[in-house]
Amino acid sequence: KGKIDNEKSPVVLASFIAFFPSLTSGPILRAEKIIPQLKKTHDFDYDRVTDGLKLFGYGLFKKLVVADNIAIYVNSVYGSSDYTGCAAFIAILLYSFEIYCDFSGYSDIAIGSAKILGIDIPVNFDHPYLSCSVTEFWRRWHISLSGWLRDYIYIGLGGSRVSAYRIYFNLLATFFVSALWHGIGLGFLIWGMMHGVLICIERFLKIAKASSYNFFRNIATFLLVSLAWVFFANPDIDKALGLITSITRIPAEIMSFIKGTSEFAAKGAAALLMDEQSMLLTVIPSVIVVVLLDIICSKEPGLVIIKRQKNIIRWLAYYAVIFALLFMSASEQVSFIYNNF
Repeated sequence: KGKIDNEKSPVVLASFIAFFPSLTSGPILRAEKIIPQLKKTHDFDYDRVTDGLKLFGYGLFKKLVVADNIAIYVNSVYGSSDYTGCAAFIAILLYSFEIYCDFSGYSDIAIGSAKILGIDIPVNFDHPYLSCSVTEFWRRWHISLSGWLRDYIYIGLGGSRVSAYRIYFNLLATFFVSALWHGIGLGFLIWGMMHGVLICIERFLKIAKASSYNFFRNIATFLLVSLAWVFFANPDIDKALGLITSITRIPAEIMSFIKGTSEFAAKGAAALLMDEQSMLLTVIPSVIVVVLLDIICSKEPGLVIIKRQKNIIRWLAYYAVIFALLFMSASEQVSFIYNNF
């Protein structure tokens, strides 16, 4: 398209293709933004290096402390054939945070390590669970991939410059490609088509983006996205449907627990939450920390906010992250989810 000149240097081109911070799982890099940076000389800069280390550390916290601990609980539920509706509902909600902290944590590590080297990689996640519509969610989630799909699939098919019916077709086709990009399987297809259909509905109802934050729309969007993640995480459609339908048992389970009847009288909370309920004591506080930080940093970058704090506040935060990494990391090694795609 003539956006940049042909690159004549094989060294620069190889450096761009094999740029290790983003090589395995992204963010997806654009040549016009990265190649010019690779041609510059980057001297040591204290602020840039320490900013990179802060991002790197927070990315490790999201991956090792939050995502991996969540994975232990979620895997215990998703891998079981005997789970309660309460356990399934908690696992469904927690998986949303697992995949977010897993991949955004990796992105922070990639962006941080690149920043240490003097290369600026664009932000890949913009607090997606604060979205008030599925359309807005995709503007904030995996921005490098959604931007690629927009530019090369959606706009390539005509984008919004065509008839209304064709626009809906273009949207569905884009999410069909997104589903195929993640994997060949009915679960991925259902996940992609759910998002495509929801975005078409929002466009038809003209609620693609709220003029201001709306708590109830935010919660509704989060629940819809979480529901779609069930099919993403479970290629076995029967298993995914079983997890979703088990939620209908929650009222009866809670009543049985309160009355102390049947298995709930003997097992107590373990019957409701599976045998990994103790894991929730670590998971819930760390999820709350991530949510609060997302809310605090939604209007202003976290690196800017932390620099304004007094030394004692900043260093307490740094040591809190280090302490969490040393003593609260998951007991089991969990691979990055997006290494599979």
